[in-house]
Amino acid sequence: MTIDEPANAGDASSPEHSAERRVITAESPSGSAAVASPEPAAPSAVAQELPLGPLSPDDMRCPTCGRIQSEGIVCEEDGALLVQAAAIVLRDRPELGPCPDCQADLSKREATGTCRKCGADWTLPRRDRVEIEHGPDLAAVSDRCSAATHPVNQDAVWIWRGEARGQPYVVIGLGDGVSNAQRSQFASALAVLHTGLGVVRALEAGRTDVSALLRDAILDASLRVRKLPYDPDAVGAGGRRMSPPATTLVVAILRGDALDELTFGCIGDSRGYAGGPEGLTQRTSDDSWLRKLMDEGKSEGEALADPRAHAITRWVGSSSDAPEVPPFEASVTSFILPAGGSVLLCSDGVWGYLPHDEALNEVVLPMLAEDASALAICRRLIDHAIEIDGGSDNASAVLFRRRTTA
Repeated sequence: MTIDEPANAGDASSPEHSAERRVITAESPSGSAAVASPEPAAPSAVAQELPLGPLSPDDMRCPTCGRIQSEGIVCEEDGALLVQAAAIVLRDRPELGPCPDCQADLSKREATGTCRKCGADWTLPRRDRVEIEHGPDLAAVSDRCSAATHPVNQDAVWIWRGEARGQPYVVIGLGDGVSNAQRSQFASALAVLHTGLGVVRALEAGRTDVSALLRDAILDASLRVRKLPYDPDAVGAGGRRMSPPATTLVVAILRGDALDELTFGCIGDSRGYAGGPEGLTQRTSDDSWLRKLMDEGKSEGEALADPRAHAITRWVGSSSDAPEVPPFEASVTSFILPAGGSVLLCSDGVWGYLPHDEALNEVVLPMLAEDASALAICRRLIDHAIEIDGGSDNASAVLFRRRTTA
C-alpha cells in the first residue's frame, strides 16, 4: 500500500454465514454506562510471565462493557477480547496466549499454530458477531458475514455514555480493517478503542474544544496502530504484498444537555450519517478513489468502472512504501442534531448495499417511525446486507437516537 495507490478496504463475497451471536447489555450500577474512575489494575498474570512492560488499566479495559480486570486477555464479564492486552501478548509472544476461538490453554496448541480443539488460527482474535446495547437509544452490531473469504471480522465498534462535569455525552466509533493489510482486526479495534477512550479522558478532564480533542485522540490512536508488528515481506492471496496494519475510522461525539451538539471525525470510507425524523443524510466524506474521481468530474458510473473505485486514499496506519510519512489528519465536522434525530455510523459492508441516502432511509425511516430500538435498527441493516448475497464484506452499524423533544 502506498499513499498514491491505497489498499482496498473490503472485497470478496461469500454466501456462507455462520456467526456467533451474543448481546452485551452494558450498564453501570447506577443504570447508565457512565465512565468510572477505577483503581489501577494489577499487571496481567500473562504479562508477569512474559518479558513485557506492565499492562496499564486501559490495556486491561474491555472494549464492550468497559470493565477493567487484573489478569487474562478475555473479559470475565461478557467474554469479549481485551484487544490491547491481546495485541501486546500476540505481538511479543503469540504462542503463550489462549486460543482466541475456544479459549483452550496452551496444551491444545499445535506446532503449526492451530488449535487442536477447534482448529482455529491461534493468532487471530474472533469477533464474528458482536451486539452491544446501552438502552433503547444506543446500540452497535458487527458481523463477519463473509465467512469463506474473511477468516475474522476486521470491523470494530465501540459505544459509551457518560457525564462530564454535569453534562451528558455519548461517544460512538467504528473501524473497518483494510482487507489486504496484516492484523487489520487489531488495527480497527485499537483505533476505535483508543480514540474512544481518548475522547472520554479529555471530556472528563474538562476539555470543551471538541474538534481539537477528537483530532488529538485520533492521532494518538493512529500512532498506536503504527506500533503493531507486521512482516514487511508478507504476501497474501494471489501473491499480492500485504500492507502494514491499517483501518478506516469514524467517530461521533454528542454533547450538551439535550445531546444535540454533534461532531464527526473520519478517516477512510466508513460513513457517518445524521438527521431528523425526516431522514438521515451522509455527513462525512469518503476518502476513496470513487469520491476523488467524482470530484474530478466523472459520473458515478464512470468512477465505478475504474479498478481503483473501492480503494481508500486515507487510512489509520502506516504505508509500507513510506513509513516515515506522518499519519493522516482526521476530517472533523460539527452539526446540531434536531430533536428526534439520529446518528448512524456504518462500514462499507452496510452502505455498499445502500449507497445513497434515499436507499438507506427506505430501510431506516419506517423503523424510526415505529419507534424501534437502536439495536433492532442496527440488526436490520446488517441483515439487509446478509440477505442480498450473504454479505460480501464484514458489516457493522452503530446508532444513537435522540429521543428528547425541542
